[in-house]
Amino acid sequence: MPLLIALAIFLTAIISVLVALSLRYPTRCYATRDRPDLPGPTGLPLIGDMLLISRHRNAMLRFLDTMEKIYGPLFTFTLPCWGRNIVINRPEWLEHMRKGCNRIRVYNSLEC
Repeated sequence: MPLLIALAIFLTAIISVLVALSLRYPTRCYATRDRPDLPGPTGLPLIGDMLLISRHRNAMLRFLDTMEKIYGPLFTFTLPCWGRNIVINRPEWLEHMRKGCNRIRVYNSLEC
């Protein structure tokens, strides 16, 4: 009987934490700030856009091209463990960003 009570308390605590985190991050993955100034798909609580990205994992460039047609040359999405990803599809904008910050990682699809 004490084991069942301990298990119930543990499950209640886990569910409470998940509900609190879902309320804190309603449209993005955990540990990311809300950025309404950047266009992009609306994610799910805690996992962000992971389901959207995972559905297109075999055709990622086609997915990014579709996102550009929907949201424009600059858009964002969030993923667990990766955080916020900002996609910039204008070379001059990217060059401007690279001059201002040394921490920006640039991924070139032609190098893969």
